[in-house]
Amino acid sequence: SLILSTVPGPPTKVKFSGKELRNVYGFPPTVGKMSVCVATFEYNGQVAMGILMDDSVPEYELFAKYVTEEFSLLYEEIVGKPLTAEDPEAPPDGPAIPVITVKQAAAAATEG
Repeated sequence: SLILSTVPGPPTKVKFSGKELRNVYGFPPTVGKMSVCVATFEYNGQVAMGILMDDSVPEYELFAKYVTEEFSLLYEEIVGKPLTAEDPEAPPDGPAIPVITVKQAAAAATEG
């Protein structure tokens, strides 16, 4: 099962506590028996994606790898050039999709 959510964010750069935000990633909560939750967030002309997966999903890292590869191919098809870290329009750390499992999220929440 999959949930996909897209959220429009600010179309221009914003500051938080005096610091400019470079990227914003959303992580939707898992609901019911949903195994994979994907959120896209639009910010400053870019789209970022966050993935939250149930720990029962085998090889969850491959899902993010394949999604990243397909988005890169789609970008190249639309824009006419590959998406690379050297591209001035690319995110500062290059194209990446953060993935976290439910157990990892719970552990991080109890540490803070």
